[in-house]
Amino acid sequence: MKAAGLVPAALPEKDFGAKGLLAVARTCIGKGDRVLRVRSDKAGPVLSASLREQGAVVDDVCLYRNDPLPQNSLLPFDTVFFASSSAVTAFVVAWGVEALANKTVLAIGKPTAKALEAVGVTDVIVSPEATVENAIGCLAAYCVGRAL
Repeated sequence: MKAAGLVPAALPEKDFGAKGLLAVARTCIGKGDRVLRVRSDKAGPVLSASLREQGAVVDDVCLYRNDPLPQNSLLPFDTVFFASSSAVTAFVVAWGVEALANKTVLAIGKPTAKALEAVGVTDVIVSPEATVENAIGCLAAYCVGRAL
C-alpha cells in the first residue's frame, strides 16, 4: 500500500481479523460515517454487521472470488507457509493432508491455524501477528532454535 501512496488512517496493533479491525473502527468510525467494505466471497458478514450496529452506513461489496487454480503437480518442499484459511483448503483438496506429513508448517495467524487444525494438522508454527513479516520472523526463530 505504501508503494502506491496509500497510508491507513488506523491499523490494529496485532489482530488483523474482524475483531481487531472492529476495535480500531470504534475509535475512528462514528455514527453516520460511510464505509465501503471491499472483500472476497469468503469473508463473513460480522465486520459489516458490527459497523452498522455502531451506527456506520456500510456498503458491503464482494470485489473478488477466491477460487483455487488447478495445479499439475506439487513441487518438492520442506516448509509451507499458509497465508490464509482458503489456501489451507485449496492445498488439502489438491494434494491431501498427507502431503504435509514431516513438513514444517507455518500459519500467518490464528484463523489459518484453526483451518489447519480442522484438517488434522496440529504441529504448526503460528504467527501471533497476522503479517508476513511477523510470520517469517517466527519461522526464522524456529529454524534457529532447531539448529541450536
